[in-house]
Amino acid sequence: LAQASFGSRPMAAMLRTRQLAAWQLATRRVAPWQCARAWSRLYSSEATPEVPAPAPRLLFRARSLENESRNVENAITFATVGMSGGMGFAFLGLAPLTSPNVFMIGLLLAIVQVQFGYSLITRQLYVQRRRWVMELHRDEEKHLVTVVCDANLTRVWTLGNDAATGETPSMQDIAEKGKMFFYLDRDVGEVVDAEGLDALLADSKGIEEEKVEVKPVMGETEELSKRIVQSFSELTRTNLQQMAGKDGGSPIKQLDVLERAAKITGVSFMTLGVLFYVMGNWSAQNAIHRAAQSYTPGSHGATATPPRREDVS
Repeated sequence: LAQASFGSRPMAAMLRTRQLAAWQLATRRVAPWQCARAWSRLYSSEATPEVPAPAPRLLFRARSLENESRNVENAITFATVGMSGGMGFAFLGLAPLTSPNVFMIGLLLAIVQVQFGYSLITRQLYVQRRRWVMELHRDEEKHLVTVVCDANLTRVWTLGNDAATGETPSMQDIAEKGKMFFYLDRDVGEVVDAEGLDALLADSKGIEEEKVEVKPVMGETEELSKRIVQSFSELTRTNLQQMAGKDGGSPIKQLDVLERAAKITGVSFMTLGVLFYVMGNWSAQNAIHRAAQSYTPGSHGATATPPRREDVS
């Protein structure tokens, strides 16, 4: 009857609470003042529903670049083996022609160079993966935008209430000119909310605050990883204008280029190393052969023939 009369669950719960209080008062189970409090309060605490806060809307999602990354890592391993083997063959060819001190110094420099090449290519791999946007969420009530990128990178942007002015870039500037650090590929990913995504990427509001969470790689510290990852709150419109068009395209395309470059590097180092070994070995063998042909007994420290007695007399 209460639901039919008032049409709301809170009102029905209030009537049930009052009926229970009246029955308890009639049977003398509660004190009159407790019954009066039950009648005087509008709704009971149990009948008041808690309205949950709206969850952030998912606007876009895409797959991870794990498969492409695995191919690049295999190519980096191949390049590292090629560089190490090529350096080894080269120093084997140069060993007969150099002094021990020069040989050891060159060998140490070669080890540093191989390590530097490995670190450089691997860092380029993670730079491309951290550009790739996997999920994009927006919480309009809190003015928050959450960007989940590949390689365990998460950005949380707090947007301003007004349009960006001066050198502060807007979301539209970041979407159009900041692809060097923020790449959203509609062709590969799935647009969950097309209207919300278009509205966000064309928004004139700027970023007031940015929080970056990143997982360190290659022995980096967390502080170093945050310094390596570019923060959009520190960029200006002039910076974005200078970076426009220099991103190199999709990270998938860049990872493919990086894979080919790593394989070419490994093959080139190994080929040049073997060539240096062959040339060095040939030069050393020629030098030994010429020395053997020009050698005559008694001319270089050979034992002299003792004089005869008649020559002395």
